[in-house]
Amino acid sequence: MLKTEEILRSIQIAQSRYIRDQSLEVIFNDLLNDLLRITGSEYGFIGEALRKEDGTLYLKTRAITNISWNDETRKFYEENAPMGLEFYNLKSLFG
Repeated sequence: MLKTEEILRSIQIAQSRYIRDQSLEVIFNDLLNDLLRITGSEYGFIGEALRKEDGTLYLKTRAITNISWNDETRKFYEENAPMGLEFYNLKSLFG
């Protein structure tokens, strides 16, 4: 199967799950895992560009690979990743 076909198939599955009202956390995590497999990437994230009330843009993750390297960052990931990490400095790797 071509990569384009695999990506489209993954999107189709995610859309079907969304229509069936499945958990967004599960949908986005499964989609991210599919995309990592298809692209051969080790790390990645799916995010949404949003605006604060004052119009300032920020990024909120919907799925992200765990790249914690010690107990402190592992705890931070476990406590925050399920709700979505928010990045306000868009002049960064995530921005």
